[in-house]
Formats: sequence, C-alpha cells, structure tokens
Amino acid sequence: DLYSFCTLLACGGVAALMMSLPVKEEVVEIGTVKIEPGIYAEQESDMITETIHVDKEEEWFKDRVEGRQIDRLMRVSKAVMSVSADGIAEIKGSRREVERALKYLRFLSEQRLGTIKIKNVEDNDGDLLSFVLPTEAKIDLNHLKVFLEEEFNTLIYHNLTDDQVQHIWVCGGPRERAGCLFRLVSEADTMYPGTASKMDIPMMLSREECLTKILTIENALVSWYVVNPSEGRRKISKAANCVVDFISGSFYLFGHPDEIRRATDYINWASLLSSADPQRHPVIDPSNRLDLTTIDLHAQKQVKRISGPGRSTLSSLEQEFGVVCIFINRVLGIFGETKGRRGAELKAKSILEHQTPGLYTVKFEQTISSRQEWDTDLIQFSPEDLGYAVGPKGSTMRALTRASNSIIQAIGRWVLFSGLLEDRRRARRYMKWLLDQRRHCTNPQEMDPETDDATIIKVPYSSDLINLRASKGELMRGVEDETGTLLFASQPHAAVIICCHDPIARSRAACKLLSKLEDNKRARLRVLRSRDFERDWDTRDREEYRIEDRYDPPPREFRDRVERAPRRILGPGPTPPREGSDRDPSRGRDFRSNGRDTRRYR
Repeated sequence: DLYSFCTLLACGGVAALMMSLPVKEEVVEIGTVKIEPGIYAEQESDMITETIHVDKEEEWFKDRVEGRQIDRLMRVSKAVMSVSADGIAEIKGSRREVERALKYLRFLSEQRLGTIKIKNVEDNDGDLLSFVLPTEAKIDLNHLKVFLEEEFNTLIYHNLTDDQVQHIWVCGGPRERAGCLFRLVSEADTMYPGTASKMDIPMMLSREECLTKILTIENALVSWYVVNPSEGRRKISKAANCVVDFISGSFYLFGHPDEIRRATDYINWASLLSSADPQRHPVIDPSNRLDLTTIDLHAQKQVKRISGPGRSTLSSLEQEFGVVCIFINRVLGIFGETKGRRGAELKAKSILEHQTPGLYTVKFEQTISSRQEWDTDLIQFSPEDLGYAVGPKGSTMRALTRASNSIIQAIGRWVLFSGLLEDRRRARRYMKWLLDQRRHCTNPQEMDPETDDATIIKVPYSSDLINLRASKGELMRGVEDETGTLLFASQPHAAVIICCHDPIARSRAACKLLSKLEDNKRARLRVLRSRDFERDWDTRDREEYRIEDRYDPPPREFRDRVERAPRRILGPGPTPPREGSDRDPSRGRDFRSNGRDTRRYR
C-alpha cells in the first residue's frame, strides 16, 4: 500500500527503550548515514528509534543528498533522521517527535500522489494550523511555499478541492505558523485586494497561547515600511521576539502581551524617526527599560563612526543581531533580546576600539567566569593566533559563533566569549581545537568523552581528506555555511570532526560530507576498473588465444590512410618554426617532431 509505507517497520517493531545515556562521541561509517544524536538526556526514558522502508520514488528520498526537505522535516519535528542509499530511513527522538516525523512523511507521500488526507482532530497534536483561502485568491502555492518553509521553518501542505478552494495546512511551532499565515494572507491580498478582509485572522489563531493584535498607524510609517519591507519586519520581529507583518495597511502582531508592547513601541519609534520633522524624536526613559543596552559616545567622531555613511553601520548591526538601534543624546541605545543586544554592543565597541586603540582594552583583565547566567569571558591572544581565529573577513569567527551558540567578538587583541556557562565552555573548547589545528592537528582521541556536541566521521582513504581540504577547504567551508557547523580535518587520524550545539545541524553536515565521500569512492572505483581493463588488455599472453582471436595488424596503406585522416578533418597543422625560434611549451606544442602539432594526434 503506497499510503502506509511510513508504518512498515524494518526491524519488526519499535526498538527497545534506551535506558542508558546516549553516546557522547558519534562515529559515522562510510557507506550509510548513521548518526547517533547524543541528545535528549533529559528525556532518555522516552527515546525510541524507528526504522522504515522508503519508496525510492519519493521526492524527498531523491533529494536526500541536498537534504532540504529532510532538513526541514527534522527541524519541525525535532527528531533526528538518517536515510541510506538502499531506501532505509532511521528516525530517532522522543516518542512524540518520532510520531510527528512519521506523520509528516505520510503527508509528503500523499501530497506527491495527489490528494492529501489530513484529519484536523486526529492529526492535530498542537502542531497544525488549518485554514481556507477565498475562492478568488488563486495563488501558486507550489512556488511560494518553498520560500515560506525556508523563512519560517514550517511544512506546508495544500489541497485544491473540486470547487477550486485552496485548503492549506501549516505544521510547526505556534509563532512559525502565525508568521506563515500572515505572509500567505499578505501575498494573497497584494495580488487580489480584499482577501484579508474576508478572513478572520484573530479567530484562526484564537486557540494559540499567544495573542493577536492589529495595529493601525499613520501613513509616514506605512511609506517607510513599503520602502523597506524586509528590513522593517525582520528587525522588529527579532528585536521584540514577536511575529510582525504588514497586511492591507495595518500591522498584525502575534506574541505574548509584553512582546506585543515592545513591538508596538519599536513601531511607533520607527514612525517618529521616519518623519521629516527633526523635532519629532522618541522620548525614552532608560531606567524603565529591561530590553535596553546603552553605549556612551563622548565625541562627535564616535557618533559618525558608529553610524556610518547613510546609517549603513547601524543597519548592518541591526540586520546581523536582530536589534533596534536609536541615538538618545549621544548615547547609543540598543533594544532587543539579551543575546542580540550583547552581540551588537561588542561589535560596536570593536568598531570604536579600531578607531581609538585602547578605548576599552585598557581596562580589560583576563577573566573566566563560572556563573550559570549570562556572562562574558575575556582571553588575550597573540597576534598570530588572533589572525587565525578571526579568519578572512571574520569568516572563521562567525562559524565559531554559529556552532557554539554564543557571542564571540575580538576587541583589539582580546577575544570575548559571551553567553551562558555551557555556551561559553563550548566556545572556548572549539577555539582550543581551532588553535591546535593551526599548530599541528586536532586529535579526536584527545577529545573530552563527556562532550555531546561533536560528531566524528572516520575517513579510510587519505585521498578523501585531500579532496575535502582542496582549494583552501572550499568544500568544507561551504558545508559550514549551509549547516551552521564547524569542521576540523585531522589527516594523521583519518577523521573529520563536526562541531555544533545543534544535533540536527551536525546530522545534515554529516550527510553532505558522506555524499561527497561516496562520490569520491565511486570515482575511485571507476578509475581502478579502467586501469585493470587496460592492464589485462596490454599484458595478455597472445599465445593462449586461438588463431582466429589473435590481433592481425591492418595493411600498410590502411594505416597511412588513418594517420592522414586527422589532418584532413582538422585542417592543416601549424607552420613549422624557423631555425632558432622557440615557441611557448606551456601551450602543448612540440615542434621537434617534424614540425607537427602532436596535441592533435593524442
């Protein structure tokens, strides 16, 4: 039955419950993608493993090398999934996460076959939002849902009924579902005006724990938002941790009451700052704001430096860290979540320190904090180690920051690690491995066995490691950028270490690396087979063959005719050089053999 492939168990049933702690250092073997997650320690009694047979005609199975659909499915269901080339899928996680992953796979199979069958009561365990678009709103969801799933980390399924009604189901978290709903309605209202007025959006989200608020503001902010749609929406959404979207002349907000209040303040301040009246500035009391971090700017040149031409520097800080930056009487106010505020603050101090050396570093002392709460560790680096840790245009330090889930920033010769205690320890550990790689290599055998944020891939052939590290590690750097991980290649130990706080990101990086290694393995086998064929053909004993199987050379006139054929087809060869002349040998020309172009006959 094509509809029940997700429920067929290859092992005869559900695996036994895991009663011991998961493996901390994972090992992935070549040939199959097997990843031990090493997570969910707090739910170890609920950890299960499901193994299913997969129809190889499924689109997500064909796309397992790139893994976009599998990646989204893992991020929405929170389960770890691996798929082998022979059509066996292994799903690991808590019972609820595995059930959700199987449910999403069933939806994908039904979507491919035509009509999807989703029961809003039985299939909804708090992760499903169902709604219907008006009949006149005929938008192409096949093209639009790809971008929505990537942006909001959701899974979208749709079905067109006989009476041409679009029935849509959105799977994911409550905020992700609300953001996806807002964007779908916004796109439909843009193409077909009046669509939003026919849909009761607050009623659709009434069962959620968060609140929905519709905010109508003046035309100045509307014009600012229309000019900068992505900047305004994403900046305010990240800073307030609230879903914000613009639909038919009004802002729609979704979140908790304090988050909606903060988002409303940011929107009103943006309205004042976007107006042409210089006297209209927001009145902010820093003493009453828990979402504010301030930086004192004592000179006008510091204001110009941190603002940049056309406010470009502040805009880059806002986009990178998801904050809102406002000047308050020569004081830079940074609004947003704790992590974003701290990252923007350290980046701004680094910019000012580069302008005025010693502005902040003169007061620094080497510190390693043991607080569980948010804190900052300070370590002084040598110039050589600092340059290696920062990398070209800060790429290495950005990879360290993403993989460790902390804030890592260089100010002068000091490196600051900011975050929770676990994140700071992880960041310092990754930095130590990075500097060890610069001096000699990272040894997987010396890794702490208590760490659960590293996956080790054994590479049996040294040529595979050489291919991975070719072109200054371009392939590995590409995997890091796509998956948000940090990779170390240890050639003496024939291993690649994948570091990240997120097990799903580590599994995706392992899948991508293993697919590259499999390609190298196939290419190596093709070369070996071709060499064996040539060796057997060239070294055979002709006396063992029968008379009729022996090779008889063609007549002399036939060989001459074949030898002259390339010259007639390709045209005349090059003019022989004069005596004493010398041509460039790098072009593959050899005129010492009767003036012929030997490259034509190879």
